[in-house]
Amino acid sequence: LKNLRGGNVYVTIDLDCLRAEEAATNWESGRFGVADLEWALSSLRSSTKIIGGDICGAFSTPAYARWKQRFAAEFDHPKLQLPAPDQIDRINSAALEKLWPALTQ
Repeated sequence: LKNLRGGNVYVTIDLDCLRAEEAATNWESGRFGVADLEWALSSLRSSTKIIGGDICGAFSTPAYARWKQRFAAEFDHPKLQLPAPDQIDRINSAALEKLWPALTQ
């Protein structure tokens, strides 16, 4: 943070950095909790100006235009056990309801 002090920053939060119980994604889950990201944003904001940001990485149903894409996805993406669609929405909405205000305040 010392090198960023006083500067303007743009922040991207990828939900796959969160634990599985706090975000449903198409990739392996990370080890952070929403509270960890809220703390990080607060720390960043204490020495910089967050001028913009985005949140990406929420689960989306895979759709492939070509067989090669489907083939590549079979070995590139992990085999995940996902919650039911309504649970995915609930889990990701809960994360977004906490992270968006922390990012945009």
